Amino acid sequence: MAKAAGAWREFAMRAATKSSLYRHEVTHAAVACVMEALARIEAGKSEPLIATNLGEGRFRGPVPPERRMLEPERMTAEEALAIIRASDGDPGAGLMLGNTLYWVFNAKFADSPAPSIT
Repeated sequence: MAKAAGAWREFAMRAATKSSLYRHEVTHAAVACVMEALARIEAGKSEPLIATNLGEGRFRGPVPPERRMLEPERMTAEEALAIIRASDGDPGAGLMLGNTLYWVFNAKFADSPAPSIT
């Protein structure tokens, strides 16, 4: 009977969408963990590397939609963009304009300032 062999990775979170982080950093870390765990099992070392995350981790459920709402009058562009990036899945970050709710996703800073409207 095989036992679990612990493995984990830490990585810096670049300024990117959640899906991009999953496709790149998380995927690479997961593959490295699987390979490490398989090597440990093959070597007969199936004991956990650390005892239950040293009590530092905690469960974080889904972020409710009201916490993914943009408030342009109170947020910096960087804060709004961070929320949009973290909400890039379904349905995106909410933005109320007047009485209409819009869902914002796939946003980035403009390369140049917006033209003035005169």
